[in-house]
Amino acid sequence: MRDLPLNGRDMSQLILLNPGVTLSVNSTGSTAFSGYGKRISIAGMRGEDNIYILDGGLIGDFRRHIPAGPSGALLGLETVQEFQVLTNSLGAQYGRMLGGVFNAVSKSGTNAWHGDAYEFLRNSALDARSFFDVKQFPSDPRLPPFRRNQYGATFGGPIRKDKIFFFVAYEGMREARTDTLRSNVMTADARLGRLPGPNGTTTIVPVADIIKPYLAQWPLPSPQGRDFGDGTAQFIRQYTQPNYEPFGQARVDYQISPSDSLFVRYSGSNSLAGCFGGLSGL
Repeated sequence: MRDLPLNGRDMSQLILLNPGVTLSVNSTGSTAFSGYGKRISIAGMRGEDNIYILDGGLIGDFRRHIPAGPSGALLGLETVQEFQVLTNSLGAQYGRMLGGVFNAVSKSGTNAWHGDAYEFLRNSALDARSFFDVKQFPSDPRLPPFRRNQYGATFGGPIRKDKIFFFVAYEGMREARTDTLRSNVMTADARLGRLPGPNGTTTIVPVADIIKPYLAQWPLPSPQGRDFGDGTAQFIRQYTQPNYEPFGQARVDYQISPSDSLFVRYSGSNSLAGCFGGLSGL
């Protein structure tokens, strides 16, 4: 699974490799209230009609979507031993939903010591401007910066040979994505009550001194922005959306007998996301 080209090491992308599986049309616009995980449709069913299982327990979020943070990625790729996607002919134990079943089994320790450390880097050094940036902002050649670091480590081995084993893993993702914001604002002449007309600039009404401090809170149009010729023009600014998502997992296995075993697993994930330097409501 690690060798597959998964953007952002998002384990849920493995689901989309199966026939009859696609992203739902409402996969965009995720929020903390609707969930950040992908809405995956199986044979035309809704994204809320699937089951997500890890070690036999349900892990779907409160909207019955893939549990994910603001990045939309399901982290923990290094902690998964097996991954299965069932799209039809489901058994009775999966009769809760009408869509598909995504079944994963976590890794456990063995009699041998194993561990690894890794870091994956993606940035905008070789990126090009997006189609929408070129189309909407042809006079602005700036490339929105992007940087993503994903790093972590795993370690596992025996506590008591042939009897008790452990496996621990940690993965962190730090991302700083820059988007371009476009808003329509008043020109400097419009702030003074001077508006363009068919016969040139016309002063509609003098701007009172009491209003000027409020107008000063609005930015002036950007030099590379478009002037609409009606007293408004474009304000263009790039703003950064930082995102930090740590993930950790620990598992201890106890082999009671050749046919009986017991394990305890703890999985935890958190996220911190924001938007800095932006301007909205204009």
